[in-house]
Amino acid sequence: RSTPLYSSAASDVYKRQVLEILVEIGDEVSLGTPLMIVESMKMENTISSTMSGKVTNIFISIDDSVQYDQIMIEIE
Repeated sequence: RSTPLYSSAASDVYKRQVLEILVEIGDEVSLGTPLMIVESMKMENTISSTMSGKVTNIFISIDDSVQYDQIMIEIE
């Protein structure tokens, strides 16, 4: 199972830039654990885990542009 980035607005078209990745492969996370910080429209937003488990893959890097529904971190 993976944790994708979802927007609260279906029509959201703004690109987000990854500022910081707060976890590493192998980390155990719980529901609500902060995973990363992204910037959108000059505002910093913390993206948190929607499930508990172990981080098995990270598909993004700092300074990457990410978009709606993109899978960024895999948690099993």
